[in-house]
Amino acid sequence: MPRPAYPLSDYLLQGLKWMIEAQVNFRLVNKNACEQLRLLMLRKSQTAVSTNTLYRIFLHPQNENKPYLHTLDLLVQFIDFSDWNQFCDFYQELYSFQVLSGITAPHHAHKSLLRFCIYNKDFNSIYPFLEQFSEDLSDQKNTCWARKSTIS
Repeated sequence: MPRPAYPLSDYLLQGLKWMIEAQVNFRLVNKNACEQLRLLMLRKSQTAVSTNTLYRIFLHPQNENKPYLHTLDLLVQFIDFSDWNQFCDFYQELYSFQVLSGITAPHHAHKSLLRFCIYNKDFNSIYPFLEQFSEDLSDQKNTCWARKSTIS
């Protein structure tokens, strides 16, 4: 029975690459860098991911790769996370903080905070914005406010 493949979102992939590059102090820009990473992983934990797999995950031009969950676990264990889920939780919290604090998100396809929240199915970033409005706004005032904000 084949192992399940894990679809990888762009922002998690970029976060993983960024954190690995910070750990190893070099950029993953070619196959030689992937080989260096493989050797460092092997030295640290006696397990490694193949050079070709690293290349497919981080550098392949049409990145539609769906790596095995075990592969992702090995990569995040290299940067001192226990497993992929712990990394995802950590990075999602970091990413939400970046959006809340106004830091530009790595994925520039998002045109608004609301669109970003819908894409990630996480609305924690938008709650502080919505909570600033009083609950006693009538529909007429809401409609008027919405028209003014689209005009300006």
